[in-house]
Amino acid sequence: MLGAGTIGLLVLQVARASGAGQVLITAKRSHRLKLRAQGADGIILTDADLQAEVAQCTGGEGVDCVIETVGGNAPTPQLAMGVARKRGCIVIVGAFVAPQPFDFRTLVMKELEVVGSHTYDCGPDMRRDFEVSLGLVASGRVKLDRFT
Repeated sequence: MLGAGTIGLLVLQVARASGAGQVLITAKRSHRLKLRAQGADGIILTDADLQAEVAQCTGGEGVDCVIETVGGNAPTPQLAMGVARKRGCIVIVGAFVAPQPFDFRTLVMKELEVVGSHTYDCGPDMRRDFEVSLGLVASGRVKLDRFT
């Protein structure tokens, strides 16, 4: 997972509640203890060599799914493609302020699946999104008290 802000921390909890195996997350040094408390298996500092760290944690395979929650001007879509395993997936959640460069060669060679996620559905399924979210909170699998 790329990003340990509010959205990243919520996505971390939802990934855990959904049965994700090993969860690695990138973070600034100051977020390390908070991330351990919320279920991260590994924390890769933003100033580290992300590809080398992920390779070490995954036996060189890369990760099954990369969830990008940073957005802004960050080069995270490229980073996501670099650490995803062959036939892995990338979910872009972060909101970008400008178009980002995209390496279609890597996309094709690794046979990646890239999906955009607009936080929640604004259409007819919006009610379901909120019901699922409230259910996760009500069950205690997602804890919001960590954000107050």
